[in-house]
Amino acid sequence: MKEILYDLPKECLEEDIFGWSPIVNRISDIIKFQSKVDHSCFTIGVYGKWGEGKTSLMNMVCENLKNEKEIKIIHFNPWLFKDQESLLLDYFKTLQSGITNKKVVEKIKKYGPLVSIGISGVLNLALPGTGSLLKGSLDQVIDAVSEIKNDLASLKKEVNDSIILSKQHYLIIIDDVDRLDKDELHTLFKLVRQNADFVNTTYMIAMDAELVAKSIGCRFESGDEKSGKNFLEKIIQVPFFVPKVQRGHLNKMLNTLLLPKIEILLSESGKRTTKIDEIKESLNLYVSPLFNSAREIIVYINSLTIILPLVYKDVNISDLCLLEALKL
Repeated sequence: MKEILYDLPKECLEEDIFGWSPIVNRISDIIKFQSKVDHSCFTIGVYGKWGEGKTSLMNMVCENLKNEKEIKIIHFNPWLFKDQESLLLDYFKTLQSGITNKKVVEKIKKYGPLVSIGISGVLNLALPGTGSLLKGSLDQVIDAVSEIKNDLASLKKEVNDSIILSKQHYLIIIDDVDRLDKDELHTLFKLVRQNADFVNTTYMIAMDAELVAKSIGCRFESGDEKSGKNFLEKIIQVPFFVPKVQRGHLNKMLNTLLLPKIEILLSESGKRTTKIDEIKESLNLYVSPLFNSAREIIVYINSLTIILPLVYKDVNISDLCLLEALKL
């Protein structure tokens, strides 16, 4: 009983153990349909709690679409960066590295830094830590801000025009946005809704919608979770809630991963103090109902992997399995 299980997301439909094939195919069909014609930017929200399989679901959709020549898939991790400016700069760098059309890349190279630094950069120059504008600089700042807005609009149009000419469609995958703080969340959603809502672009964003709504809600309206949900509705055109894993799938996973480990221990001990069928019955009746996700089961099995070899000769294994489940 030596192996520790790794909680790795699934990569393709061949690894699907939860019967998600129809869901993956449906989301893939929506994206493929959108890619057949020029369209405005739209966003799919993949909603789910910790460990419910959001990343696995998106990975399977991407695998399903990998042979679609007109769809270019780009992954962006927003939680790797220390501040909002870094997040924006790296987003556009990620686009540049993921896009193969040179003309589109050329336009994004001009547009991205202006969005990332833009108005805030001008204001930082005008307010060099003094807390007030330098004398005579107000008119210059106003002119600079106005010029940036005009430049952004024209450069964004150039980006859109180049994307249409390229006949490419982009699927941008953004995972784990609920790890961001409220300012970073606002920056990311503003990016998706205003600054990077390019034509022929689809976003698929994974999040715990409740956590995100609570975090970002304080910036809007009455400053509560409802305000955050109202804001999310303006960003997400296609909300999708990851379905709960069926109890039968969790039972099968628990039995498949845990029972062989226990059988090895019993055979090594030279005596069977507990029958394997009794353990299986206990797992299905009492242990499995305590868990709601594959991730919880993996944590549970890893915990037993440490404990069982130390005490299995002196305890009732069924009871120990139940007690460990209750503890977790």
